[in-house]
Amino acid sequence: FRGGGVYYGNFVRCRFVDNSCEDTAATDAYNAKNFWDCYCEGGVYSPDRNITCRNCTFKSRAWSGGKYNITLNNCITMYTSSEANSICTNTLMIGKVSSCKLADEKTKTVTLEELALDENGVPARNSVAVDYGDNALHDKIHDVSNWAVKRLENRSDCAGLQRVYNGAIDVGAHEYDWRGDFAGKLSGEKRFSVAEATPGVTNAVDGVVLSAGAESVTLVWRGKCAGRASLLVSVDGEGELEVKVGGVKVEADADRNYSFDVPVGEIKIEVAYAGAGSATVKSFAAPLKGTIMVVR
Repeated sequence: FRGGGVYYGNFVRCRFVDNSCEDTAATDAYNAKNFWDCYCEGGVYSPDRNITCRNCTFKSRAWSGGKYNITLNNCITMYTSSEANSICTNTLMIGKVSSCKLADEKTKTVTLEELALDENGVPARNSVAVDYGDNALHDKIHDVSNWAVKRLENRSDCAGLQRVYNGAIDVGAHEYDWRGDFAGKLSGEKRFSVAEATPGVTNAVDGVVLSAGAESVTLVWRGKCAGRASLLVSVDGEGELEVKVGGVKVEADADRNYSFDVPVGEIKIEVAYAGAGSATVKSFAAPLKGTIMVVR
């Protein structure tokens, strides 16, 4: 009757789709307390309590009434009318920022084209939401000792996928997956891909950067021919870089070039850096195979 999806409660990584109710516009949630990494296609309303939302995407209304507030951190709101009694931090909204009760300097008005979200709310590479978020806002834990977020450790987006790529969290419920960009940065080979990347891995002008704290990236070679391959890595600092191919450690030459054999088929190449400074993986060279034909 009032809350089409839920009534009261705390919600982590939930999707609210195609709910309805008779009495209010709270087609998704009525009087809920906390939302983390949630995607809501309908309205959320809280007239009797303050509500906090972090890294959520609202395709319709998110609002509160009376003396109570709705706090939006790292959120996307796609409703074109007033978000009554909202306190907005690092939030992207369609409509007017002036509709917020309070808004910080990183809360701004955007268009649907700038958001570039697909039908599930996932941003594309060119979305203004990508890497725009504030990591500290998402990592902040409510002072409720037994709340679910502590057990979930805040490492996943709404779909349960990695929450941070390229060093900065995205605004909204879903994260753009940078692994394809990492692979393109290192090699043009279609037989080469990046399978895993920890949150500290970032895309730089001259390669893929691994920061301190044992950050790592797992590369995958999927070749139709065997041969000699290599990684070129530079280290800025006194940390330790480790490269493993198929679980076996590979040593570098004097130029920080790691050479190794790759088979026909698939093999994992794991690169990890620990200690002060950072390491930059600059390129991946695949085996040179084929035929050269000279016509005169």
